[in-house]
Amino acid sequence: MSAQYTYALTADILADIIAEADQYVDEAVGDLDAVFGCRECHFCPYDKTERHVEKAIDRGNPYLFGASLHQLQDWYSHWNEEYTDQKLGHFPDSMRAGAWTGERPQPLLDDFFQGGHYKCHEDPSDPYIDPFCEQWVGSPHPTHPRQEVVQDIKRRNLGIDLNGLSDNDLIDLYLRKDGYDFDWPLRVAERSHFGLDTDKYLPGSRRDTVMGVISRYYIRKFLTRIIGPCGTNFDGSEPNDEEIRAFLTSE
Repeated sequence: MSAQYTYALTADILADIIAEADQYVDEAVGDLDAVFGCRECHFCPYDKTERHVEKAIDRGNPYLFGASLHQLQDWYSHWNEEYTDQKLGHFPDSMRAGAWTGERPQPLLDDFFQGGHYKCHEDPSDPYIDPFCEQWVGSPHPTHPRQEVVQDIKRRNLGIDLNGLSDNDLIDLYLRKDGYDFDWPLRVAERSHFGLDTDKYLPGSRRDTVMGVISRYYIRKFLTRIIGPCGTNFDGSEPNDEEIRAFLTSE
């Protein structure tokens, strides 16, 4: 590819390619799928995924850079949160947290904030009768007063704006590892009951803010390498899934 054509590429075009390649790692099936394909594409230690990002920058390939950037971003919500098991990952906790339904079941919300919930019984013979709720079922974990939860979150996420966040969001922020100085094994045990939607992006949170800063740093570095005053080594070839997988699992 000629130098003239390389320099004609705009930052917007490259940014679109990078964003699509980033998202593609999550949406692809087969070789890149997190469940049946490439676990390491989504669960990878920081030093290794950082090498992949730097290698993609050196090659000047926006597709591989976008894919490696996704792997790096996944580090913050996966490996950093101690989801290092490449067999199950965060799937059990995400299921409990209602990651794919939008919210936790009400009994779990009551367990968290009230220390238990009422077990309801329905009369299958008469669907028009409201469920009969009288049996109190205590939570296996202590009550979490909302004000204490809010204080804990704000202490670990300086400057965060909690206005408009749901109870689900508060639980997810509380159970994250952000700036922890608490009994971490207890929070891990609580995740096994309340779940954690670890992939949820929450603006202003410490983890997601750092992830955004690091992502923007590498994006600027990539764009400068390609279209800056001394831009070199642009590689516009689009790799297939097998090639992306090989790149993201390389040493």
